[in-house]
Amino acid sequence: TLASAATFAVVAFLLLYYLGGAVSGIAPALGVVVSPIACILAPALLLALFRRYDLRATFLARAPVRSAWPATILLAASTWFLAAFALAPLQNEILPIPGPVAKEIERLLGDTLTALGPFKLLALALLPAVCEELAFRGLVLQGLRERFRPFPAVILSSLLFGALHLSPYRFAATFLLGLLLAGLAIRSRSLLPPILVHAAHNALAITFASEHPGTTSYVVFPVLFITGLLLLARSPGTGTEQTTAAARGVPSP
Repeated sequence: TLASAATFAVVAFLLLYYLGGAVSGIAPALGVVVSPIACILAPALLLALFRRYDLRATFLARAPVRSAWPATILLAASTWFLAAFALAPLQNEILPIPGPVAKEIERLLGDTLTALGPFKLLALALLPAVCEELAFRGLVLQGLRERFRPFPAVILSSLLFGALHLSPYRFAATFLLGLLLAGLAIRSRSLLPPILVHAAHNALAITFASEHPGTTSYVVFPVLFITGLLLLARSPGTGTEQTTAAARGVPSP
């Protein structure tokens, strides 16, 4: 419900700002592990349990419709490229990261990657993908869909997703990623496709974002992305029917 989404947003913001900030200040590598679990996933699960929600319905714990898999694969392979080499440069033109801030972010990321060693993709790609999808495309999006039609629910959940990353320099890209993942969750009727796309986006960005792509990459990846969007739009698993609160076992506020 709307009340649940608002409650989660407030609690998650406070936890990220105080707990996540404190842990990251002491040990950045520990912070990237603690923050998604303690500040994002735990509040979402505890709120769902406290409100006695149907956990399977709230967190879309079901197999995705099969027609969503081709789109999922194409989007998983291509989304990172557009974020790293199209959105990021555009955002830097509009709202550039100050030099000292950029250097500090680069230093912290380098130290964190070194500290995490072979577990860097697990901690920086898979873990946040699982925690954030359960929270934002699970509790928040499904709760908002109880009160709103799909389009405003997707917009609102994506705004929260962008805002709770606590960075004005990343807001636009994070918001757009949230729109994509929310649409994928609704079309596939499952959280597995958005988790896979989110994790692939993180992992590929970490691995290849510092590379200099060839000219063909600027053709291949956009084509893959657009094809994925078209396949997703044609997927019959639209999930346009609005499940009632009573059917989902979710009490009204």
